[in-house]
Amino acid sequence: MVKIKGCAVAVVFTLVAFPLAPSHAAFRDVGVSPRAEAMGRAATAVADDAGAMLYNPAGAARAQHAQMSFTYSKPFAGLDLGVDQSQAAGLIPVQGFVWGAGWESGWE
Repeated sequence: MVKIKGCAVAVVFTLVAFPLAPSHAAFRDVGVSPRAEAMGRAATAVADDAGAMLYNPAGAARAQHAQMSFTYSKPFAGLDLGVDQSQAAGLIPVQGFVWGAGWESGWE
């Protein structure tokens, strides 16, 4: 009887909480780094380019030279929805340190 009550509570919680959770379609995520996109976004461990500022900032410490990355996307071409996504990231190694910044705008 306790097992059935536990299952019933879990089912009710799932049915109530699931519709409230934010969700979106995967095609809405443009991505920042072409390298990370080519690896199926499994680039957290190898992020050492400008895209590291948005994927894994700690990986930016391995950068050897200055880099910049810009991305602009209008996901629904042909539809005037006023929806676009922009990303910018940059790294500059200076005397043993790496200075970086990343910016992303768009819709959530």
